Amino acid sequence: MKRRLSTVTDRDPDLPYSISETSLSKEFSNFGQVVEVKLVKDDATQRSKGYAFVQYTSQNEAMLALENMDHKTLDGRVIYVDLAKPVNNSFGSYPITSGPPSEQNS
Repeated sequence: MKRRLSTVTDRDPDLPYSISETSLSKEFSNFGQVVEVKLVKDDATQRSKGYAFVQYTSQNEAMLALENMDHKTLDGRVIYVDLAKPVNNSFGSYPITSGPPSEQNS
């Protein structure tokens, strides 16, 4: 089961605005195989909104990253990591991302 981690909390956005998906992937891959990193950006400016979603191949890896990265300083800012929660949209699910294709049974 793939678990999605998020730096979204009840606090203000916390990621450094200069951080990239590549930097986040490198930092979070210390805890397991990262499937996808989605840095949320403003549609008009393409500037980071200060939060991201990180997806791992297993729940254990996601929990290890959560335990080790929450309240860690990253590029001079303290980040807050939590499990992503479903959003209240018309689909009632996690944010839409573009990860690798699902395995198909033939």
